Amino acid sequence: MAARAKKKQKNILTYNECMRELKDGKLRNLYLLYGEEDFLLKHLRKTITELALDPAAAELDGLTIDAKGKASSLEFSSLRNMLRTPPFLSPRRVIVIENSGLFAGGTGAYFKAASALFADANDGAVLIFQEEKVDKRSRKMLNALLEHGVAAECDAENLAVLIAWSRQYLQRYKINLLPQAAESLVERCQRSMTLLRQELQKLGLACREEGRTTIDEAYVDAVCIEDIRGRIFDLSDAVAAGQAERALQLYHNLLEQKNAPQFILFMLARHFRQLLTAQHSADKRELMQALGCGRFVADKLWRQKNCFTPKQARTIYLLCAESDWAIKSGQNDEKSALELLLLQALRPPED
Repeated sequence: MAARAKKKQKNILTYNECMRELKDGKLRNLYLLYGEEDFLLKHLRKTITELALDPAAAELDGLTIDAKGKASSLEFSSLRNMLRTPPFLSPRRVIVIENSGLFAGGTGAYFKAASALFADANDGAVLIFQEEKVDKRSRKMLNALLEHGVAAECDAENLAVLIAWSRQYLQRYKINLLPQAAESLVERCQRSMTLLRQELQKLGLACREEGRTTIDEAYVDAVCIEDIRGRIFDLSDAVAAGQAERALQLYHNLLEQKNAPQFILFMLARHFRQLLTAQHSADKRELMQALGCGRFVADKLWRQKNCFTPKQARTIYLLCAESDWAIKSGQNDEKSALELLLLQALRPPED
């Protein structure tokens, strides 16, 4: 029997669904905004606010509160009174509560007060909760909000969407971002739309100054931020070749570029996990499907997978986990732990 499709919960919208509502002029009284992609969260909040507020009265009719994750800091009775107060000049009053902590779990003591606040959401105001963390296992608070409003989840976009978005952004200026260059740009920005937007603006400005109409991978390398993932490939090549001095020099170069040791460790662990996936994939297509990556990254992984045996790659991946534990338990400082990891990785066991 085929597995039953998971039923989508009512009033939990995707970013695109929420934006469609707003473009049609449909403004809800109560929103919960959350998810991995901060760029989309900010855009959604900006769109809601612009629909509800008159720019001339934004300071009078708009209020933002950062609770810093402490639900105890919220004055619920005061917030309810503000919701009931008519706007001064705007279509609606807007109250934004950042990081309320109400949806992170363990906030049962505030359920009654929060539920009353949700119920007071009305057509004269828009109440927005923007959260860094929402624990979906704690359904009680979320369900209480959904009785009166909607939640919009802004997940990270996939590679294909980000490549298309990047190319369309530059096409407005009649600049052709070649597909492989677009993939390189997206990956070096860690698929962050905020960082990607900054680099696209930089590329657009540089191209207009030079009269350039096409961007290839070499131009992305010349203009944009350092390709950390590319440096991790270089570091792995040095380890595979047994070049201790080069491996340590590449590591110190990454530190000089203000990359935190914990971030470098994370990137190394991810890289060797992906190498293991490449070693167990039948071809590049299967690898791309398994990792959700593009051809640019798949080609590099496919080339490097033969530089390590599966046992060597697995051992180095486990060394990354051991280094992470040593740092977090205070047994070693970050920089020394990474240096030790690299020296150990230079002597992985043979099959």
